Formats: sequence, structure tokens, C-alpha cells
Amino acid sequence: MNTDKETVFHIFLATEETIRPKVIIKQWGASDVFYTLDEAVAAGVKALDERFAELQEFFSDHWSKDDIAEDVGYQFIIYEYNPGVARREDGWWEEFVRWHFNHKGILRERIENKAIRKGDNVDFYSTVRFPGDEADDAGCKFNVGDFVTVANDENELIYVVSHAPGKRENWPKRFLIMSSSPIDNQPESGENFYTVDGFDSNGLFTHAHPHESKLCRYEDAIPQDHPLQILKKHYLGVITIDDDMFDDIFSRRIIFDYPPKTRSWHTIPELMDMVKK
Repeated sequence: MNTDKETVFHIFLATEETIRPKVIIKQWGASDVFYTLDEAVAAGVKALDERFAELQEFFSDHWSKDDIAEDVGYQFIIYEYNPGVARREDGWWEEFVRWHFNHKGILRERIENKAIRKGDNVDFYSTVRFPGDEADDAGCKFNVGDFVTVANDENELIYVVSHAPGKRENWPKRFLIMSSSPIDNQPESGENFYTVDGFDSNGLFTHAHPHESKLCRYEDAIPQDHPLQILKKHYLGVITIDDDMFDDIFSRRIIFDYPPKTRSWHTIPELMDMVKK
């Protein structure tokens, strides 16, 4: 944890104006400054918890604070910066980090922002960096073909890795560069994100692009006749799904109903007899 007194953590909290039956909940905001990220996160969690507790009287009795957090738009942002760093013309620091959390203090995103000057030219860039991205094995913890789950996935799906970023120099260059004349000596760039594919509860293809920190290896066995095995074998080159077929899969024109969870009413005599009466 950074404890350098030259670095401060400026927390910004807000809930949006929300219209409920017979009441309009006005916008709310709060901010403070701390010397450590841990202190800032703890303060943000406490303040939002108190805010959602205040709002409970405007919702149905069975609504939890988590339910309210989903219904009421909110922001939980922490800016990490050195107050002595130069300012840009728009007022922002030339170098700072923006941390995004959910109301429970779980990190959603961390974005590094920096201005690079060369003469009269300035490049502004931002790139997503999570704690741990500086490690030697970052980007290499999972391989193509691995079965994984994704943290905080509401559907609790199992996925197979179809793309792994690998070593840092191979990471996808998703960072944003805004410059009319690109300059040399740009900072290390790229982001540590994977592509994972699977099938939703309806048996339709789905995919996601989670950061490595959000992935967990799925340790249980996947049956050999499970459709996930088809994807794994395809990505490993054991089998080949031709382009037209994969397009049908990707476009969700094929249903992989494993295991069978539904019945057609046409196969139920009692229901069919009702139609005939």
C-alpha cells in the first residue's frame, strides 16, 4: 500500500436523483481526502452504507441495501495523485490514478492517466491497470482452453478461455491516446484482459472480457459430452469448427441445451388433449 505522504487519495461519492412513487430522492454527494487507499475505501463503504440505510424508507420493506444500490445510480471513485504534479489546461493533474469501486468496496476498475510532453506536443493517455499487473507472471496465470469462473458473475457461469494476454509486451493495446502528433517514449501500455466464452442458462453462446484478477480456475470436472468441451477442443486446435458453423454459434442461432432442462408441450399428452377438446 502506498503510504508516501506526497500521495493523497481524494474520495468522491454520489447518488443520482431518483424518482419513486410519491417522492423524488434528490442527488447526494460527499468527498474527503486520505493518506492511504485503505482509509479512503473504508470511509466510502461506510458513507454509502449509511446513505442507502437512509433511503430504505422510500423503498418497499423487502428491499435490501444491495437492491437499492442496483436501483439508485451511484458513484464511488477515488482519485490518487500528488498535489505537486502540474495541472493540465482543463484543470486535471498531468498524472493521476482513478479507482472505481462498488458500494461494498470491491474494485471495479483502476485507470492510470498521464500526460507526456515533448516540446509543444502533449499526449494524454489512459490505460486500465489493476493491482498485480506489475508482477512477472501477470497475463500468464491462465491459458487458452482453461475452464474458469468470473468473480461477481450474477449467472455463475463456467467459461473456457479463448484468448489469454500472455506476457506484458503482448497485452492488447486498448489504452487511449489522444494526440495530433504522436511522440516517442510512450509509457508501457496494454491491458491484462482475457476473453472467455461459454453458454448461458438458455444454452446460447456468450462471452466476456474480464481482467485476470477477476478469474478463478474451475477445478471440478467438465463432462466430456458438455458443449464447453467443444469450444475447448476448437480453441486448442484438436478439432476445427468451420467459419460458417462458428458464426452460427457466435450469433446464437444454435441452442446447446445441456443438460436438457425443458420439455416441449407437444410431447405432453395431457396438454395436447386439452387443445383437442
